[in-house]
Amino acid sequence: MTGLYNRRYLEDVLNREIHRAERSGKPLAVVMIDIDNFKQFNDWHGHDAVDFVLSALARAIARNIRPSGLACRYGGEEFAVVLPQASVDIACQRAEEMRQAIRNTNLTHLGQTLAAPSASLGIAMYPGDGANAPEMLKAADRALYRAKDEGRDRISVEQGSLRAPLRASEA
Repeated sequence: MTGLYNRRYLEDVLNREIHRAERSGKPLAVVMIDIDNFKQFNDWHGHDAVDFVLSALARAIARNIRPSGLACRYGGEEFAVVLPQASVDIACQRAEEMRQAIRNTNLTHLGQTLAAPSASLGIAMYPGDGANAPEMLKAADRALYRAKDEGRDRISVEQGSLRAPLRASEA
């Protein structure tokens, strides 16, 4: 429906990118995106509108990543983006671009203009926030929920991202 890869594909690619980052000594970012108050939107507009909006937002997200990046539908109204070789500063910049693109998406469904949604985003960085795909996704999810707790429509960076230097592989 969204034209994006699914969660299983995300986990496979993320494990591969973590190994690549470890060998190259380059950074890797994971961004989790959750559309704010989406259950309420679903209750007001119904499933057809939800499908339309998710598809439009998936396109907005995909347009704001480099070709080497990967955008996936994580589940429900949640998306995940893998950004190879992206520093925490670049990941924050891309996340802000995605947040703004979501906010600025024009949505007209069946002749009805829908309010533009907002999104909360969480960023995790390899290696500071996790050594494997499940740890990275969990760290990005923690940051995402911190963004929601702090008021939604914002970006939060997981704490390990800010203090752990990238280590070069010995191999």
